[in-house]
Amino acid sequence: MSLNEGPSIFDDQFKFVNSYTKKIIESGLLPIGLLTPDGKFSYEMLELCDGFLIPGGTQVYKFIYEIIYHSIKNNIPVLGICLGAEAISIFSGFFDKLNIEEELTYEKLNKIYIHAHYNISRDTIDEARHPIIIIKGTLLYDIYQKDEINVVSFHSYDFKFVENNFITSAYA
Repeated sequence: MSLNEGPSIFDDQFKFVNSYTKKIIESGLLPIGLLTPDGKFSYEMLELCDGFLIPGGTQVYKFIYEIIYHSIKNNIPVLGICLGAEAISIFSGFFDKLNIEEELTYEKLNKIYIHAHYNISRDTIDEARHPIIIIKGTLLYDIYQKDEINVVSFHSYDFKFVENNFITSAYA
C-alpha cells in the first residue's frame, strides 16, 4: 500500500506533515526537525528556533511539553495545530499538577477532556470541514491575512480552557 491509499486520511501521513513544511518554506522560513533520525528529541535544536509548530498526532509525548515549556520560558511563539493545540491547553492549565516525567496518553486525556470522538475517513472528510474565525492582530492572521478559513477537525477532545499566558488565534 502506498502512502496515499487506505480508508483513513491519516494514511497520507507524509503528504499531510509535508504540507506544514511547504507552508513554512512558502512563508520564507526554514523548518527544523527536533527529532533525530532515531526518534530521539534534540534539546540542542531548541536553541536554534525562533518559533515552534506542534502539529497533530495520536499521543502527547513528553518532548512536546518540553517544547511548550521552553517557548514560555524564552518568550518564543508556539503554534499548536490539532493535538498540538490540545497539548498547549493541557499544559497551560495542568502544568503544576502534571508529572511531566511521564507521557500523557489519550487514555489519561479521557479523564481530563470531554470526549467527542469522530470517525473521519476519505468518504466522510467533508462532514468534518468547518470554518474557523481568525482573530486580527495574531500571528495566524498575519500569515493568512483572512478573518476566516475552512479547516477539517480531527479532534477527539474538546478544549476546556486556555490560560492567560497563551493567545487564542482562532476559534470555531
